[in-house]
Amino acid sequence: MIKTFDVFFILLALMVFIWGISRRFRLWRVGQEYELSGPTGPRIKSLLVEGIAHKRILQDFFPGLLHLLLFLGVLMPLTVIVVTQFMFALPPWIARPLSLVLDLIALAAIAGVVLTIYRRYVSRPPRLDNRLDDLSALVLILLILLTGIFLEGLRLSVIGNDVRTWAPVGQALAALLNLVGLSTSTKGLMAIIVFRIHFVLVLVFIATIPFSKLFHIVSSPMNMLFRSLEPKGALNLLDLEDEEAESFGVTKIEEFNWKQLMDLDACTQCGRCQDHCPAHLTEKPLSPKKVINDLKDHMSLRAPQLIKAQAKGNDLEDAPPLVGNIIQEDELWTCTTCRSCMDHCPVYIEHVDKILDMRRYQVLMESKFPEELTAAFKGLENNSNPWGMGRDARADWVKELNVPILSEIPGEKIDLLFFVGCIRSYDDRNKKVAEAMTRILDHLGIKFAILGMEEGCCGDPARRVGNEYLYQILAQANIETFKRYQISHILTT
Repeated sequence: MIKTFDVFFILLALMVFIWGISRRFRLWRVGQEYELSGPTGPRIKSLLVEGIAHKRILQDFFPGLLHLLLFLGVLMPLTVIVVTQFMFALPPWIARPLSLVLDLIALAAIAGVVLTIYRRYVSRPPRLDNRLDDLSALVLILLILLTGIFLEGLRLSVIGNDVRTWAPVGQALAALLNLVGLSTSTKGLMAIIVFRIHFVLVLVFIATIPFSKLFHIVSSPMNMLFRSLEPKGALNLLDLEDEEAESFGVTKIEEFNWKQLMDLDACTQCGRCQDHCPAHLTEKPLSPKKVINDLKDHMSLRAPQLIKAQAKGNDLEDAPPLVGNIIQEDELWTCTTCRSCMDHCPVYIEHVDKILDMRRYQVLMESKFPEELTAAFKGLENNSNPWGMGRDARADWVKELNVPILSEIPGEKIDLLFFVGCIRSYDDRNKKVAEAMTRILDHLGIKFAILGMEEGCCGDPARRVGNEYLYQILAQANIETFKRYQISHILTT
C-alpha cells in the first residue's frame, strides 16, 4: 500500500507530467488557427475503435499484436496501483477473475516487450529506427511488469492461499519462493523493497511520458480524435484573393496549422507509411516517415525560440526555408500524392497535406518547380490538358459512337453529365474506359451527354503539384459551364 508521504512523490510526478505536456502543447500553438469540422460522434468512435481496439494497428498483425500487448501492459500496472488504494475488498466472484486477467495480461505483456526488443534489435526491419529512446521505454515497461509480477508472487508466498486471488503466474512464483525456504520476515522485507522499486519505476514512467517516445500515449489518441473527417483526397482551398495574406503555402514551420504540428508529435515512427509509399518502394528519395520526423525535429528547435521571442515582444530572425534545408527538393517533388501513407498510418497523420502546402509555396511564391512541369502548366493554360494536345481533339473518341454532346442538343434535359476527363479523352487505352461507360449508361436507359470541346481539365494535375492558382482558374471555368447548362448531376470515372 502507498503511504502518506508517497502522495508527495505522486503529486511531483504528476506535476512534471502536466508541465511537460503543457510545454509540448505550447509548441503546437505557434501554428496557425484551424477549426475542426464534422460531428463529434465519428471522432469518439475513431478513438475507441482505433485507439483502444487497435483496428488499424492490427492490420499489420504481428507488430500490431505486440503493440496491443504493450498497451495492455501499460494499463495493467497503473490500474492495479489505483485499485489497490481503495480500502475495500472485492467479493471473490469479482476478485478471482480480475486477478486472473491481470496476471495473464502481465505475462502476455512481458512476452510482448521481449518480442518487441527482439524484433527491433535482432530482426531489425529496415523501416524501424532503433534509437536509445525506443530501448529505454521498452526496458522501463519491462522492469515495471517484472517487479509487479514478482511482487504478487512475494505477496502470495507470505499470505498463503487467498480465496480472492486466482493468479497462476503469481502462485507459481510463490511456490518457487517457498521452495527456497526464506523466512516470512525475509520475504516481507523483500516485498517492501520490490514494491518501492516498482513504485519508483511507475512514477518515472509517468514523469517521462512528455519527454520521450512514450509521448505518443498522449498525442496519438488526440490525433485520432481530431483527425480530418473530410472526404479522402479533399484539399483545403486557398483564398488567393486574401489581401492580408503575406504568402501562400508553407515555408516556415509556424505557417503550418496547429493540427499539422500535432501530427508531427503523434508519429510513432512505426514506418508503415514508408513501407507502403510507392516512391520509396521504387527507391526514390522519399520516406514519408523521414519527412514527418525531420519536421518534428525542426519544430522542437524552432517553436521554443518563437515562444521566447513572443514573450519578450521581440521579432525572431527568419529561419531558413523548409524546402532545401529541412526537406530536400527531391523529397518534395517525388511524392505522387497517392495517400497510401495516410491510408496505412495507424494514428491518422496527414503527410500529403504538408507536402502540398510546401509545394504551393514553391510554385506560387518562388516559381521553383521541376522543369518537366513547365510544359504541363503551359498545356493546361493553353489547351486545358497537361499534354498540350488540341482542345478540338477532346471529343474525337465519340466520333463513331452515338454519344450526345450538350452543345449539339440545345434545350434538351439530361439525367446526368458524363465528365470524361483528360486522360480518358486523349489516351488511347483509357478511351476504352469512357466507351465502356457510355455503353453501360445506354444499357441502363440513362439519358446523358458530354461537354465535348467545352469540357476543360478539372485542374487536379495543377493542384497536386502546388499550382493552386491555375487549378482555381480551370475549376471555375468548368463551374461556369455547368451553370450555363444547368447541370445538377455529374458522373466521372
